[in-house]
Amino acid sequence: MGTLKEDATITMCMLEMTMPPSFFDIMVHLILHLVDELDMCGPIHTRWMYCDERLNKVLKGYVGNLVQPEASMATRYLMDETLGLITEYMDQFQPSKRQIWDSNEEEGVCGEVLEGASMQIELTITQRNMAHNYVLNNTNIMAPWVR
Repeated sequence: MGTLKEDATITMCMLEMTMPPSFFDIMVHLILHLVDELDMCGPIHTRWMYCDERLNKVLKGYVGNLVQPEASMATRYLMDETLGLITEYMDQFQPSKRQIWDSNEEEGVCGEVLEGASMQIELTITQRNMAHNYVLNNTNIMAPWVR
């Protein structure tokens, strides 16, 4: 680390001889401090925050109610995790009755919904029960109980 700091200092001195003063801003000066930080803290991968910052950007996009942004983020995050789990779990099962989609259908031919073009609707009890019965009657794992 000692030679790295000396090399960085010598490189900065050489740059000062050849480059105009407008080249030197705070970012160029940062090189000298990065060597010290590397010596004190170790490799960058142990304190890298890129993944957390990327998650924060996603969570900020979940805010729908500006009065309670944390509640909006928590609700939407829970919904995304739940839907992910359900779709991963439901891939294991094949429907036992008629499918409402064609597996050979080309992507985007029909039934395409553009992102952001959907509407939230509230199901009535009858509609919820119909959807519930469809799922129960069309999964192989439920076949023993249906009989």
